[in-house]
Amino acid sequence: MQPNNNHIVLIRPPTGAPRLSFLSLQPPINLAYLAAAVRPANFQVEIWDYGMDPFSRDDLEMRAQRFRPGLVGISCLTPTIPFGYEIATAVKEISPDTKVVMGGSHSSALPQQTLEECPALDAVVVGEGEQTFLECAERVRSGNSLVGCAGLAHRQGGSLIVEPPRPLVSSLDELSFPARELLDHERYSKVQHSRGISEQFGPQTEIFTSRGCPGRCIFCAVNVNYGSRVRFRSVENVLAEVEECQRCFGIRHFIIQDDTFNLRESRVADLMRGFRKLGVPSFSCDARVDTVSREMLAEMARSGCRKISFGVESGSPRILALNGKGILRDQVVRAFAWAREVGIELLEATFMIGSHPDETEEDLRQTQDLIREIRPDILFCSVAVPYPGTELRNLLQQADCYPSEEHWEHFAMFTNTPVWRTFHFSPEELVRARDRALRSYYLTPRYLLGRLGKLRSGTEAKYWIRAGMDYLRATFRGR
Repeated sequence: MQPNNNHIVLIRPPTGAPRLSFLSLQPPINLAYLAAAVRPANFQVEIWDYGMDPFSRDDLEMRAQRFRPGLVGISCLTPTIPFGYEIATAVKEISPDTKVVMGGSHSSALPQQTLEECPALDAVVVGEGEQTFLECAERVRSGNSLVGCAGLAHRQGGSLIVEPPRPLVSSLDELSFPARELLDHERYSKVQHSRGISEQFGPQTEIFTSRGCPGRCIFCAVNVNYGSRVRFRSVENVLAEVEECQRCFGIRHFIIQDDTFNLRESRVADLMRGFRKLGVPSFSCDARVDTVSREMLAEMARSGCRKISFGVESGSPRILALNGKGILRDQVVRAFAWAREVGIELLEATFMIGSHPDETEEDLRQTQDLIREIRPDILFCSVAVPYPGTELRNLLQQADCYPSEEHWEHFAMFTNTPVWRTFHFSPEELVRARDRALRSYYLTPRYLLGRLGKLRSGTEAKYWIRAGMDYLRATFRGR
């Protein structure tokens, strides 16, 4: 097959995990950002989402023969890396002259190892992707070498070269809005974007109003791509994207995916005024408990906030200090109380088992005590994963708790038994602790009757029943 170097394909690999309704599947907005970055340079772009579509070698070959891409970009999370390698290898077998590039936090943290593990890869984008991928695409189209392309790791002869890092985009307003027209919104509307947000909320999309996080959580790898300095888009730029989503795609619910959305109260207030002016029906977001106020939450509720997910991680003050979260137990209790008082409908609390490897049974008991005190509408509890680029991985390696052979498909937050242990718990004990925390909260008359009393429609009832059945299958498997 003779590739066309004006044609670019961006691929999300399959997750390999069972489709569970309480695990969100979001459209690949990161790929839509990359597409928007290269299309002004007269590239034709397609997005192939095997997180949504069934993957097969035959399907990949059929698509490749039809479109003949000169460049394929594959975006991977750690547990999807094996599938990314499989796709890269298949692309090279189908079209040896097509260049294959991988991106994402995993390969950014381990660029040389990624190239060594997958000989089919030509290059790895390290860090923020838009400008690096655009330059890479232009060099491939012109037949120029990749040597000197900042932010790229690549092969040169028989050597692997890691180029100097590329500076982060100084003004996020310079980035084009994601190319959402390349995504099939009707199909995505039928899957769960965010826990608790059912189809009754209408067409949904994810939106980022900032990049970066000032936090120092030992289990988080977000700084690998976006750094610790928070860069904010202007309020006007965000609202222009919201208006486009409403006008062009009929979006009615916005999922704000920022790691630090509520970092600046005055900025949140300005955005909320804009949301009300545009008539945004509803939105959801993640937030920190130590940077919210009752006034901020009230403003958000008035502007359509239907759900907030608070990252709590542990109920143990000792573990919250050790894992770098930097929050206090009292702040957690206060944030949930305020959010209820102002009328936010869905409050989610996310917790992690093993967010620091020295977690003990007493720490887990304190976590369960806090869960019962704050009574979230949605409890999501997972086993902390030592992703590449995290301090948690370093601590486990130093303590000889990390596997000698890294089986990346096991590095998932919920659907696999870990291949690592902590100081006090085996892999199986970590999973049992997670499932115990979930069952001891969800399978109680107080929670079940409370949830039943809040159902407002048949659509919502169907969602919660489906999520509950999936949850039971997941937490009781093999027991």
